[in-house]
Amino acid sequence: LSLTDSVTEFRNAVRKQKLSGNIDAPEGVFDAMLQAIVCQGEIGWRKEAKRLLLMMTDQTSHLALDSKLAGIVVPNDGKCHLRDNVYIRSTNMEHPSLGQLAEKLTDNNIIAVLAVQGSTFHWYEDLLPLLPSAIAKQLEPTAVNLKELVVDAYQKLLSEVKIQVENPIRGIHVNITALCPDGTRKPGMEGCTNVKSNDKVLLNITVTMNGCDVAEDRNYIVIKPIGFNETTKIIIHKNCNCQCDDSSRHKKICVDEAFFRLQ
Repeated sequence: LSLTDSVTEFRNAVRKQKLSGNIDAPEGVFDAMLQAIVCQGEIGWRKEAKRLLLMMTDQTSHLALDSKLAGIVVPNDGKCHLRDNVYIRSTNMEHPSLGQLAEKLTDNNIIAVLAVQGSTFHWYEDLLPLLPSAIAKQLEPTAVNLKELVVDAYQKLLSEVKIQVENPIRGIHVNITALCPDGTRKPGMEGCTNVKSNDKVLLNITVTMNGCDVAEDRNYIVIKPIGFNETTKIIIHKNCNCQCDDSSRHKKICVDEAFFRLQ
């Protein structure tokens, strides 16, 4: 079912679902999340929207490499594989890894809310350091707190400003410090909390290059606020006037220069 504002349509789709069982406890939670993230057209994500993905469960999820127990060794390719709203690669492709899931959440500007019942909540809570675009909330047995859970999670997400660096380059170091409205200074990935709609968060970004051995395959890095569809690309042009690692030369006359351009 694509995104819809029709409650009736949603209820009818849920009633049509078939119940199934399996021998082991873990479910294909992360498989379902990945498909919901990458199947842009099928889901109907709007490009300009702030995207929230709600996942409800009472069991842990299968992880990458679990599929080897069934003889499945083909790595998950992170692509959309839905046909008539059914995932068609569950029997011949591995479960996604946490790294893949985190990457796809960030690339598609989606914040995941993990609503979990029972003691399984702590299992998902322990994974949050590996999923910077996700938060976990405890769901009551009858889901009576679901509405409050979603509202609280969304408000918390709106009040957080976290920055991450994408497309890192070997030899290029990026240091980000967020200057929060309350006067505190926080690392970019830790970010600012309790930010109100009219508050400003200033970012102090330092980009340094140690020497001329910087990798040649990429010439830009991307700085991105988590959960937003805006990015800043920093294009790097290096100009090494001499070989600093050459011991026959005096290092005091050796100058490495890097030019940075924002895009």
